[in-house]
Amino acid sequence: MDKALFTEQLELTVPVAEDEETEQEELERLGPEKQFAVVELSGQALAIEIALAMRILDRPPVTEVPFTPEFILGVANIRGDIYSVADIRPLLDISPRADGKEDPLVILLAGSKYSCGATIESITEIMRIREKEITEPSTEIPYISGIYRQGQETILVLDVEALLASPEMTQFQ
Repeated sequence: MDKALFTEQLELTVPVAEDEETEQEELERLGPEKQFAVVELSGQALAIEIALAMRILDRPPVTEVPFTPEFILGVANIRGDIYSVADIRPLLDISPRADGKEDPLVILLAGSKYSCGATIESITEIMRIREKEITEPSTEIPYISGIYRQGQETILVLDVEALLASPEMTQFQ
């Protein structure tokens, strides 16, 4: 084999290997990856970890419960199980829907101790986010554990465990 040709081939393969190592190191630096459902509430994107979301379904009939806060819409029978259904906007300091319509979907959230249905306008995507791509919010936002930026869009990461264990949500347990 011609020595010059061998040297050229060697030079071509070395940068590729270095790039692959650099990419792998970058992924390791960013930490483990989690899968999130990105939902919309009044124009705000909200990421909910898939491991804590049991399912997303069309809004079932909800039976109102007297003497509950406004954000508790009532209870619903979902496949034989009874769930509280809540509009979590007030808890997250998100404005109500501008059009005044009811949210058409419910996402069932399951924490370690409690579960609840939360109304949502839509699900926009399922995405994978690495731990270190999520930054701390610059100001404290109730039940938001971080912020993920995707281009110009800001996606709030919901702390499902904190929300479900909050005094507002557990006062009727």
